[in-house]
Amino acid sequence: MRPVEITSLYDGAGFVVVDLDAPSVPMVGVARCARKVLRDGATNLARAATYGLAAIGVDATGCSVGIDAEGDARDDTVSGALAALFALRPDAVLSPGKGLTTDDLANAGFGWLDTTERDERLVHGVVTAVTGMFDLAGTTIAVEPGAPCGDVVAARLAEAGATVLTAAIPSGRPDTPPPDVWIVGSRNAVIDHHNVAFLSGSAIVASAPLAVSTRALAVANREGARVLPDFVTSVGPLTVGILDRGSFEDAFAAAMAPVLEAGDRGYLAACELAEAHLDDHRHPLPFGRPMP
Repeated sequence: MRPVEITSLYDGAGFVVVDLDAPSVPMVGVARCARKVLRDGATNLARAATYGLAAIGVDATGCSVGIDAEGDARDDTVSGALAALFALRPDAVLSPGKGLTTDDLANAGFGWLDTTERDERLVHGVVTAVTGMFDLAGTTIAVEPGAPCGDVVAARLAEAGATVLTAAIPSGRPDTPPPDVWIVGSRNAVIDHHNVAFLSGSAIVASAPLAVSTRALAVANREGARVLPDFVTSVGPLTVGILDRGSFEDAFAAAMAPVLEAGDRGYLAACELAEAHLDDHRHPLPFGRPMP
């Protein structure tokens, strides 16, 4: 997978990955800070943003910002890297990821930082995906600890009639019947080709992008686990500042309908939907789909 561009920020302490060569469209994505932010992971996040937005009909390029900083130098490094990015792309629409806060972005000049609205759209996407598959009365849902907005998703689904429990992803064949749905997303590739074999009979819905690995998707089809496209179910936060709430909900529903109809091919159906949008807008298709 090759992004169009990786630009260094603040003497190499930060960088931004831009996924498409499309300067006339918004640049939308996530900014993160850690001791060492890996370029490959950032590239995957940028690709997931491109595909997720394209799948719901938004013409944008995904991006991903990484800042390498910790300890006493953290604040100055974050400030310097984000200021450099703002000077480069003041129109970027960013969400704070691991290690960053809305204040970090706001202090650099970036807007659209309504945390409550971002979380609400994430919850809406996950809940809509689940309710599109099941009548919640009598449905059992397991929520992985650490899944973004997992507590709120659990509460909403329980209010709608589902039986909801908190459970770690099994590392062996469970002795009890599988839940109808797993809500996951605590980290990248939390569903891999090993543990997906123990989720047979369940639907997997992620509240974060890149939660399901490429090999896991292949094994899931063989084992009878249904994987929804994580880059779509988690796209809501990226639309704040791009779409109003009603437009987002309409666009999300329009994208999920063919994905749910595709059944076990839902992940590929979402990729094809995104690629059709990109092709219609005459953007060259990026090489590689959004899977870690």
